[in-house]
Amino acid sequence: MTQKHFKIYAEHFYNLGLNIAYVSSELNQYNLTEPNILKSPSIDCKDLVARRQTENEFDLNKWDKATGLGVVLGNNDLMAIDIDCCIDFDLVPFICQQLGIPQDYKWIMKSGTHCGFHVILSLSQIKSYTYNFAKEDVDSYYPKPISYFRDELLEHVEKELYKEYDQFILQNLFGVKSTFKTLFNRIEFIWRGFLILPPSFHESGLIYEFINGIPNEPPLEINLEKLYELRNLMGSSKKGLHSLSKRKDAEIAEQSNLYNNDMRAKYVFFDIATKKLNQSEVVVTELSWIVTNIKFCLLSKEQHIVETETVESTDSEIHKLVAKPMKHIISKFLTEINRKGLELVTFEEEVKSKIIHNLIKKLDMNIGIFKQNETLCVKETFLNKFPDTGLPMSSTLEEIYSHIYNKQLKINKSALSKIIASKAIFEKIIP
Repeated sequence: MTQKHFKIYAEHFYNLGLNIAYVSSELNQYNLTEPNILKSPSIDCKDLVARRQTENEFDLNKWDKATGLGVVLGNNDLMAIDIDCCIDFDLVPFICQQLGIPQDYKWIMKSGTHCGFHVILSLSQIKSYTYNFAKEDVDSYYPKPISYFRDELLEHVEKELYKEYDQFILQNLFGVKSTFKTLFNRIEFIWRGFLILPPSFHESGLIYEFINGIPNEPPLEINLEKLYELRNLMGSSKKGLHSLSKRKDAEIAEQSNLYNNDMRAKYVFFDIATKKLNQSEVVVTELSWIVTNIKFCLLSKEQHIVETETVESTDSEIHKLVAKPMKHIISKFLTEINRKGLELVTFEEEVKSKIIHNLIKKLDMNIGIFKQNETLCVKETFLNKFPDTGLPMSSTLEEIYSHIYNKQLKINKSALSKIIASKAIFEKIIP
């Protein structure tokens, strides 16, 4: 991907009516204070929410310095839905069905991690959406803690609303053991702000991608009521539940009990990605982790690409933008886990006892921090707890996931993808 390509995409989207800004890894006055400059505009966009970008303003974009591009939401009635920490993209057609949009809708894109997706829509009522719905520029929700196959919980919700979705989700998409909580970690409704578009670079080293091809028309218009229904079906507020007019008190009480009793960090799920140099040498290319509370609600997420001297030429452009020294990444990891009461979770013993342990020692860092909390290995724990599965100790992450969820899932090579799948398995081990 070159700067020339970014300009071609940007001009195409601008001609569809979107306000577009370039993204750069170079600091300037517009991205200087942003926490992640690869997700921040590098030109002045502060008043482009309220008006159309002029051609002269569009021409201020410096495509020779670009690492990507993005759209200004809020303008032209545009908003987005962000599904985070999702590796099962069969959730996409489910979302499309609930919203009443085509299954092959073009404005759906994989997030930069490829562990989630965004849907861009037009909402003509966006200026009045605050009627009992939005709380700020981004409304963020945890998955609704309703398990469709548990009849005792269905008595707390509108049975008729869920009845038709029950068979669709369980039999046609995810298998009888799935819940929203194991399919994604967060759903966000983004009303105003800046959203990265394909084919931008992401700090994970991957590239944002459209799922159904490049759009040739502006985003579809959606009714606010459809978004409201989707939110009520899938989401529970992570910031404390509100008595919204379409939610019953019993449901609110049930979710409060499940989610809001303890938002302290409990689990740190971590993993690595590696590249084999030769028969005896393996180099770590990524170290990532997520932090959840005791109910597995996502509290934070970190994904880090490691500086190496053996990067393939096809990866070099992205790698040099996002890679960090291993010592810097390990330092952040040790700071994250240096708290009492945490449990560390990874998929297999080798990651815990060999690779991470040896890296910390090799860098002459405090190995005591890594040892102070218990580390649970998902594969060993699952196979020891359920010996009758017939699965061997050599079972892969995909094989165990398939056994539990009755579904074949191709997990990409990133550490974050493995973490999300491991978490979904771990939730079935820990009551």
